[in-house]
Amino acid sequence: VAPAPQKSKLEIWQNAVRRKVADKMAYPKHLVADGIEGTVKLRLALNADGEITSHELVEASGHDALDTEAMQLAARLEKLPSLPDGQSESTIVLPLHYKLASNR
Repeated sequence: VAPAPQKSKLEIWQNAVRRKVADKMAYPKHLVADGIEGTVKLRLALNADGEITSHELVEASGHDALDTEAMQLAARLEKLPSLPDGQSESTIVLPLHYKLASNR
């Protein structure tokens, strides 16, 4: 059996970012009650330490409350894991999927 391929530092960092974002995501309760779903794309600019230096909506969901929640999420994140060695700054676009459990 061949050994599992090693993950690159970038893949490890991306997975750590996804976990942190998932931990901080919230679904507005009134939208859950109304069955509203959508995807928001959020761009984050980061420094080497993982601090978010700016954020912007790249693609709206079609629901103002979900878009607002995505922008508030950026503020709640405060800091992401430090960038992989050798990178001084980066941007990442996060697709934030607001899906109700019964529709997965």
